[in-house]
Amino acid sequence: MDCQLILYSIFRPCGCLKAGSFNNTPSCNLETGECRCKLHVEGKRCSQCKSGYFNLKSDNEVGCLPCFCYGHSSVCRSALNFYKYNIESYFTHDTEGWTAQDKLSGKLKPKLNENGIKLEAAGHDVAFFIAPPKFLGDQKSSYNQFLTFNLKIENKSPRTGKEDIILEGSGLKISQEIINQENPVPSARKQFYRFRLSERDGWSPKVSFKKFMHILSNLTALKIRGVYSYDSVGFISHVRLESAQQLANGQEADWIEACECPPGYAGQHCQSCAPGFKRNPLGKGPYTGCIPCKCIHDVSHCDPASGELIKRKQMFWSL
Repeated sequence: MDCQLILYSIFRPCGCLKAGSFNNTPSCNLETGECRCKLHVEGKRCSQCKSGYFNLKSDNEVGCLPCFCYGHSSVCRSALNFYKYNIESYFTHDTEGWTAQDKLSGKLKPKLNENGIKLEAAGHDVAFFIAPPKFLGDQKSSYNQFLTFNLKIENKSPRTGKEDIILEGSGLKISQEIINQENPVPSARKQFYRFRLSERDGWSPKVSFKKFMHILSNLTALKIRGVYSYDSVGFISHVRLESAQQLANGQEADWIEACECPPGYAGQHCQSCAPGFKRNPLGKGPYTGCIPCKCIHDVSHCDPASGELIKRKQMFWSL
């Protein structure tokens, strides 16, 4: 047998998919040919997401994203016709609704400045920029995406803490130190900061994927610390929250899920009860289950929130 053929038969390529391979480095067992996959990836060639996951990407350290589906399904795929969209504040003309507070929840008023907006906190070493409503509410589309901003401070020996970046929602609160995720210590020089919104990226206390999504789906507060020493001043500019929406064009947002709902559920995220079903218990929102209405007939159905029967409109055509 030819030497090249012998070598090829011993060391033939494994065919591992780079995006699904651990550390994006294709490697395999020389005896079995099995590739070494990322956490949420499977298959001999690391070419598919595990059950309950979707959207295999090389820039995802675990390979695929979990299906959320409000806990009603574990089968999903990338939704169609969603495109990247940024929620932004440039502070070119005004403070754009941003407010501020010190660590005792005393309200402060940021001022427009050539460096963005300026925050002064006399007598305090901790004060926060508080995001306006456009950054809040249902921000599920920002999962595994980035919050970014520019920040500079007066250089007075800054002292960072565990609650420099705060997310609050659904009665939960998580935070990060400003220097986490390889970000720099604040200084008198304007610097860029970037935080990934994922339960795997150092948020404290550590929460599950489901709880992290609870926070993002009902985000009630986004706080960015702007003051890091007594009687100091902070400046923030160009705040951006990466998100997605159904636009006509742009960069495809393939991280948005479309769920395959079980009987009784409907909607892109299985967030609604299907016709003929109601919440159980009633009035608890999309995380609760759906059960059949007791009385269903051709001209009536029940309201999924209240369980009450609603008459369907009948249209009669006259010729």
